[in-house]
Amino acid sequence: MAAARRNQGPGKPVTGVVMLGAVAAAGYAIYQGFPGIAAIWAGLAVSAWMYPPAAMTGKKDSRGYPTAAHPGEQVEMNKYRLWSDLKYKLIVPSMDWLPGLKPQLSWLAAVWAGAAAYLIPVTDTQYTAGYGQWIDAAAAFIAVAQYAASRRRTEVADDENPGATFDALINLAKKDRAKVIGLGIGGIVVGGIVGTVVTVMVKLATTLAGLPEVPEAAIWALVLTGGPLALLAKPWITEALEHWRVVVAAREEWRSRWEMLKQDPAPRLVDRQEVGPAIIDTFDAPGSMGAMGYWSMGAKIGPTLGTGAKFAVLDTPNLDSNNQPVPGTKHPLRFDFIKWPSDQMPDVTDPATPKDVVFQLAR
Repeated sequence: MAAARRNQGPGKPVTGVVMLGAVAAAGYAIYQGFPGIAAIWAGLAVSAWMYPPAAMTGKKDSRGYPTAAHPGEQVEMNKYRLWSDLKYKLIVPSMDWLPGLKPQLSWLAAVWAGAAAYLIPVTDTQYTAGYGQWIDAAAAFIAVAQYAASRRRTEVADDENPGATFDALINLAKKDRAKVIGLGIGGIVVGGIVGTVVTVMVKLATTLAGLPEVPEAAIWALVLTGGPLALLAKPWITEALEHWRVVVAAREEWRSRWEMLKQDPAPRLVDRQEVGPAIIDTFDAPGSMGAMGYWSMGAKIGPTLGTGAKFAVLDTPNLDSNNQPVPGTKHPLRFDFIKWPSDQMPDVTDPATPKDVVFQLAR
């Protein structure tokens, strides 16, 4: 009797090998006077189409689809979703290529990358019809803008990274103007140092390769804008994503709790706020059960929290057209779960107790 064939899992990604080859091809193409950055864009596209699907070996959800058996499987699924999202969007124009109403830091980085790629000399005119530098610029811009947009969509399983918008930079400046100004000035200084080195190295490289010179003014424009962006990037991103990361982490905390309570589909955590010592988690209940079904579940939820806390499951008001609460109403889907540390219960008779803390305690 023929031996039974074993089930074969998905193949291993070859992204590293493909991108290494793409970088090597780009270097050779640039040396030969061709638009080499296009090779890196092509490497990303090939990697996207060759990326193997992720294997999910966990139990099936209410729709019959397998779930992740452990965090590692979810990480692999998120990677697969990233490369799947890139398959067509690296090639077909999409809204991800536009700045939108609130431009992202990543979009500015894509513009900067496109400008830098445009400065790479291209001597070929036979195959590129004189548009070689524009091909490089477009390839760099699309690669950075689209990869960043797809990454935001697929970083976590059930939410989208909001990204670092100009609003976050403005908020950061309001909180710590001196820090923003200092990093901006520091970035210019760093750009000046880098520019001094780069202008010499680029001139030497183009001379040795027999390529046209790169205008020094353009190099200085790049380094003096890139320096501040580079130094501001980390605090800008932290300011933009701080609350979102708190919500994502809180959602993971609740995932196991809802599994223990056999809630499938489970309520979706949409916000987490801290008011004094209290933690307020806001959920949207599945339509099949509604918020009312959870108002009375406090006794079941309690044991999943451990000891040392007092809690309550409370209704929330409906919202009007301006997204403002309507007093005296109850939202059919949304509810709050409030948790107070047992040893930090506020004293409502103390005049120093903040009003928002008193309000939450009195709900």
